[in-house]
Amino acid sequence: MLLVLVFPVVALVSVDAVAGEGTVDRLGSSLWWLVVLSFVVGLYCVLRLFNHSKDHNLFGEERPEVHVRRLRELGMLVESECRVRRAFAVESDNEGSQYVCELDDGSCLLLRGQFLWDYEHSWTRRGRRFPNTRFVLQEAARPRYVVGLVCLGEPFEPELVAPGFTGDESIDQELFVGEVTRSARPYEELRHQLLHERPLRSSEP
Repeated sequence: MLLVLVFPVVALVSVDAVAGEGTVDRLGSSLWWLVVLSFVVGLYCVLRLFNHSKDHNLFGEERPEVHVRRLRELGMLVESECRVRRAFAVESDNEGSQYVCELDDGSCLLLRGQFLWDYEHSWTRRGRRFPNTRFVLQEAARPRYVVGLVCLGEPFEPELVAPGFTGDESIDQELFVGEVTRSARPYEELRHQLLHERPLRSSEP
């Protein structure tokens, strides 16, 4: 790591020594861009050398699939298969994306969190995968948090996007209790409440 920090300085001194004093000043900003680039490349190489492995990413963090496997081996992974009829979204806030999914048994699954970003955007490496007609929800047992989603069905667009929650509303805390909330309330009832029974209204398509 020290070499990465020292190398750009040594390079500048060497240029002045070989090409004559004042060369660095004459080359100006173009040389400084070269120094910055060499620093970035050197830093990347150091990270690859010391942190990269099959179980960890470039920044030394445990890969998601490795984390899931470790929780499963410890008996601390809770997996629930969900079959979804339809879903709508609520505009994202600081908590992350928010979805209300109607399951095939008539109950609703409410998901909320930044973990959804990796599944819902078309510009990600795998494209949009959520909402999905069938997926496995993976959660850690203690403490309870979402580890990931295994999408097994067909992705689809949410049928609508309800307005985001405002600061003077408490309905979001009543409906979304943590990352995963299971509700026996009918889908249409939740849909109507989030579209029409709030200060910020939206016209139903």
